[in-house]
Amino acid sequence: MCNTSISSSPPTVWRLRSRLLRYSKHTLRRRPSPGVITAIVFSLILLYAVPVTTRMLLSTAPPPQIRAAAATLADNEMNQWQADVRHVTQVMYRAYMKHCMGHDEFVPTTNQCEHWFNIGLSVLDSLDTLLLMDLKPEYEASRAWAATSLSFYQRTSLISLFEIVIRALGGMNSAYELTKDALWLNKSIELGDMLLYAFNDTKSKCPRSEAYLGSNIPMKMENRRASSVTNAAEVGTLQLEMRTLSHFANDSKYKRAIDECMDVLMKAYPEDKLLTPAFDVDDGEFRGSRWTIGGTVDSMYEMLVKNWVMWGYNDTVLRNRFEESVGAIMRVLSKDNGHNLYIGEMTRNRPRSFKHTMDHLVCFFPATLAYAALHGLGGGVNGTRSDDYLPIARRLTKSCFDMTTGVSYGLAGEVTSFAGKPTPAQGQDTSYLRPEIVEALYYMDKIDPEAGDTYKRMGREMWTKIRTFAQVEGREDGVISTTTHLLGKEERPYHSGKLHSFVLAETLKYFYLLFDVRKGSEAKISLNEWVFNTEAHPVRIVRSR
Repeated sequence: MCNTSISSSPPTVWRLRSRLLRYSKHTLRRRPSPGVITAIVFSLILLYAVPVTTRMLLSTAPPPQIRAAAATLADNEMNQWQADVRHVTQVMYRAYMKHCMGHDEFVPTTNQCEHWFNIGLSVLDSLDTLLLMDLKPEYEASRAWAATSLSFYQRTSLISLFEIVIRALGGMNSAYELTKDALWLNKSIELGDMLLYAFNDTKSKCPRSEAYLGSNIPMKMENRRASSVTNAAEVGTLQLEMRTLSHFANDSKYKRAIDECMDVLMKAYPEDKLLTPAFDVDDGEFRGSRWTIGGTVDSMYEMLVKNWVMWGYNDTVLRNRFEESVGAIMRVLSKDNGHNLYIGEMTRNRPRSFKHTMDHLVCFFPATLAYAALHGLGGGVNGTRSDDYLPIARRLTKSCFDMTTGVSYGLAGEVTSFAGKPTPAQGQDTSYLRPEIVEALYYMDKIDPEAGDTYKRMGREMWTKIRTFAQVEGREDGVISTTTHLLGKEERPYHSGKLHSFVLAETLKYFYLLFDVRKGSEAKISLNEWVFNTEAHPVRIVRSR
């Protein structure tokens, strides 16, 4: 259904624009006749200026009966945007299945396969995306592969415990939640049983950052890292998946393992309520002096409030730590330059070390604040004070969106400088198509009572840029890839590198759900009833079962 083109739909216009730009580029290099140049210019005007003029004309408020008809038309338009996201997801996943089925990840520019854990990571990370988008043939093919070829016991590889938990275990938990298919529960139990060994490998009962699959020895002595130091995000983001597995399997051993570790983390929580990236799993203490909420820390903050919600609002320690940390983050790490509110980083108690930059990963924070507000924290969804969560989330979401406007390509880099106009920092101008900005848009669209179509419009602009500049030239429509050299002066950025499984698991899923016109209990995934893990794998809140 999503492959049927509608001549007036936005996706069709993007494809025409992209093709015309490529044709124009090659034609003008051959010094064409004045008539050909006139035809190209006229076509560009039709495809670019006319839509802009149309939007200007439609901005005039119509009579009530026309507004009612326009509302219906807008709903249909949103469904077309959803259909295009679904189309891209289907194209990308079919390309993965054709060239790399059973391998971990796929390189769209070369059709080569990437090996990481040797478990078909893209399959496990994409299951609930395929289910939510009703991509039945792709899901059934993935299930068939897992039923016949997936065995964690037959794999021998060094894996990131954090990544395999949030992507593989989280993905299978979600697939079981959505289908009640025992295959996924059995595979989750198989993986969970192996991961338990890692929790018994340290004095603190918190696991090291790496573990071996295919062996009861989680870290072979000759291959242990010299340091026992992991980071806050890696060790503090495992609770949701392990406790959910205990809930599904009716076996408390996974919950007991992670609860022992969480008790250590909560006791070691810094007095200033600002986490540092390093955590020593042998002595159970946080190390280092860098304050950040970006990579190495981010998802531990996120999981404090989500685990509080997931298990019925009962763990007041998690709620208190979250509220205290939000207050400290806003006091110490937030800056307002008059145009943007942003979260930087600094060395502990050294204000002059403050960096006026914001990581793409930090855009999880407005989404998390909005989710906390939905569940009654920080003034709730009707909070109006400047320190209430939702007003803060609105401003941070705008700053996150502005990170996409710093270059003409409209793609955000890894790190953005806010010293002036938001611009990708030097050396950080690569877009891996990360999900955090559209994640913020999705949460705000579904939660903010003042949302209107603000966040959908932002999402449409972002999606247009992705379809235009992340599209791999010469490949089937919908094949997108990592883009580099965003600060370059070329007409188009370069494409290189693998398609990370999180693009299928998170980025495309959040765009699809953002463009869903339904909200609240009518939405495909109601945020009143579901929790997403940090890899966007949804499970139902336990209290709502």
